Amino acid sequence: MRAAVLLVGLLLMPRGANAEFTTDAPAHLSPELLSGPFPSVEVWCAERRADSSGGVWSCDPDSDGHLAGKKTPSSRPRGIVDARVVTIIETTKEARRETTSGQLYVAVRTARGWFFSTPVVVAISGEHNDFFLRVTRFETAKNLSALRLQVQHQDVAASGDEERNRDWTVWVGVGPSKSPSLVGPVLLAESKTGSSPWEVTVSVNRGMLKWSTVRGTAPDSTAALMHPMPIAFP
Repeated sequence: MRAAVLLVGLLLMPRGANAEFTTDAPAHLSPELLSGPFPSVEVWCAERRADSSGGVWSCDPDSDGHLAGKKTPSSRPRGIVDARVVTIIETTKEARRETTSGQLYVAVRTARGWFFSTPVVVAISGEHNDFFLRVTRFETAKNLSALRLQVQHQDVAASGDEERNRDWTVWVGVGPSKSPSLVGPVLLAESKTGSSPWEVTVSVNRGMLKWSTVRGTAPDSTAALMHPMPIAFP
């Protein structure tokens, strides 16, 4: 399957320090119910704008990345009409220092409306950096009525001599509650200048997660999850 690459956000920053990067990766994989329903992505964005601290702000419901109308995946999970990622970008100034943050959310539409995750990925850039947030793939998880999204982050110092790449995966599905929920994110790969890269893969087989190491040694936060584990949606 050819991955459909979606550029969600590109931030060009002035000179200074490297970007900080955070994600609320769980110690175990429990489903998180998404909030909603909302009548549209635009209504949800407007509510987020009302809660913002000001400054330069944007909410990008990138239509190029949505599931509806795409040829892949070949089948859609039960109850999911559409899915996309939404990025909120905010730039603030304090004491002559400019800070930009990018937050990536998963949005799922069912017959009841749109539902949204908490931030799946948060990239915070000080100065002298570019960072990209992408979704590289939508695919249906085998033996599970769920949609899998692969999220990619790239952080490049403006000097050009330092780069970091990370890949996460999340799953979204609709269970007996008929409300969508999300499992993840799980960090699957990382490469950065001056360090050995590492990568693992995960798949779903008969409702269980199956892990394998491609190269290198995964950090403790990922290694702790690498055992047979059921995945289901409430």
